[in-house]
Amino acid sequence: MIVPNGNYVGLIFSETFLTTTKIKFYAPCCCEINMLIASPLTLKCRPIDGSDMAFLAQLYATTRATELAITGWSTEQKTFFLNSQFQLQHNYYQQQFAEGKFQIIEVNEAAIGRLYYGWDANDLRLIDIALLPEYQGKGIGRQLMQDLMMQVKEKSGTLSLHVDINNRARNWYVKLGFSAVDDLLVNGIYQKMQWCAS
Repeated sequence: MIVPNGNYVGLIFSETFLTTTKIKFYAPCCCEINMLIASPLTLKCRPIDGSDMAFLAQLYATTRATELAITGWSTEQKTFFLNSQFQLQHNYYQQQFAEGKFQIIEVNEAAIGRLYYGWDANDLRLIDIALLPEYQGKGIGRQLMQDLMMQVKEKSGTLSLHVDINNRARNWYVKLGFSAVDDLLVNGIYQKMQWCAS
């Protein structure tokens, strides 16, 4: 595949995520041509363990970067805030969803995100999904959501979540087929959304 200006492309074929390796060669006319060769990446999830805490804290920090950029806080203040908020959130999730699955998303055995979910009867609750910024927009989140949807279809159930109404992820969920359950907002900002197997 020839790509102008050496731009990289992320591709999805069935369940295999592909990345690209850039190579250069010179055509007989002596003009430089950039080509991309696809190489498969292994996408998998595994349970979190104690050694993942530093990565999870780093990942959490990326989810708050935009809002913290406008605070005017020092690096030390941001670090303190992020560390304390991450620990509070982590502890809350572990206590509130004791039967949940807390997983690290890996590509080629490198941690790139987290996927937390759990069942309540026939409702699969998405607790949280987050990817490092450089892995967003490449179809990984969509593949993971489709995998959850397949589990829900097997039980003829529902997939539900709460999302900040100001978070751009809300539009992504709508594109995936989620709809608002009602107009009630939890803590004034979190809307419950649901996808139904049909």
